[in-house]
This record gives sequence, C-alpha cells and structure tokens, in this order.
Amino acid sequence: MPGESRPRATEPRAPSSFQRDALAAYKGLPQARVVFCDPPYDKGWLEKIVAAEAAAGRIVEGGLFLYEARDKEALPAETPTLRHYDTKNYGDSSVHYFVKLPA
Repeated sequence: MPGESRPRATEPRAPSSFQRDALAAYKGLPQARVVFCDPPYDKGWLEKIVAAEAAAGRIVEGGLFLYEARDKEALPAETPTLRHYDTKNYGDSSVHYFVKLPA
C-alpha cells in the first residue's frame, strides 16, 4: 500500500567491502557464498587467510573463495578447507578460484 514501508528484515543486503586489517575484518563477516580477497602481493597472505577461514568458517560449504595474486605466485591445489579449481590471468595478475570443502 502507498505510504507503507517494507520491514527492514526483508530488504536486500548490500555487499560488504573492507579496506582495513583483512584478518580482523574477516572474523566479523557474516557467512557468505563468495569471498574475494585482493591482498598485497608476495606477502604470504593466502596462508593467513586460509587459517582465518579454517577458524572462522565464513564461507558456506560449496561457496567460492577468489584470491588475487601475482601471476607467478605459487599457490596450493588444496588446503584443509579449500580446493583450487580454476585460475584466470589478467596481465601480471591472476584470480584463483577455490571452492569451500565440506567440514
């Protein structure tokens, strides 16, 4: 009806973006189907973020974890919680696609 507003609980939620300490922010995220990380290159962030995911469980089972890295950075094919399944190259950067494994 005109003049009525929808209850806030039914409003779509906007995606979240953090430009601060990624590990501190990660612990406070709600569960998500997709998480994209674009950390500083060549600083060992993948291991830190994988450990944070193992502890916090922010990605739902079967969800996607996208990790941007320098195209020459070696990444594991599988971690305890994530399996690498694709890579897309963009110049000297690559986006690596991981899927969240069942617990």
